[in-house]
Amino acid sequence: MRDPDDPRRGLRVRGCILSVHSLERRLVLIQQVLAATLILLFAGFSIWISASALDRQETTFLRNSATQMAASIAVERHETADLATAVGAVLEEGAPVGAHIRVLDIAGHEVASTRGRVAPHETWRAVRVAVEGGGWVIASTSDEPRRRAVLALLLALTVTAVPLFLGFVWIAIDRRRQGWHDKIAGTLVIYDDD
Repeated sequence: MRDPDDPRRGLRVRGCILSVHSLERRLVLIQQVLAATLILLFAGFSIWISASALDRQETTFLRNSATQMAASIAVERHETADLATAVGAVLEEGAPVGAHIRVLDIAGHEVASTRGRVAPHETWRAVRVAVEGGGWVIASTSDEPRRRAVLALLLALTVTAVPLFLGFVWIAIDRRRQGWHDKIAGTLVIYDDD
């Protein structure tokens, strides 16, 4: 509704007089906030998808490593009845690269391990597979490489998003108040200063 006192003053909304110029500024601000929100949501969703994919790949790798070791131990155990001898023979052939292997007997006591010393703050992801004839093979790996990969992805997405935000910041710098999106599209917002 127009202000009855002065038709040039603008619109009266909830007791406040708003000019066309101030409405345009508010709409531009809302547009920028919505664009930034969508970019952040997309980045967060991308990170979540990538972290989930890394988690599934890592779990599959560990399960396959443990299953392979358990099958090899079962084959060796058919030749020798002793679990420790069978595990020693399998570990001499080599453990899967990237996985730390622990073998437990049926009582849960460690028979052999390929893992060295572990830092106290380091967390591990592990998969346990039963060995035919009793015992367990536990394949584990550190969470640190996955954590580093997710942080690298976060950094890459941040660096990628910076030009988009600079395009909006450019509006404050440019003499004609054009953002990069305006320059690319060849558009210009014209303010009516009556």
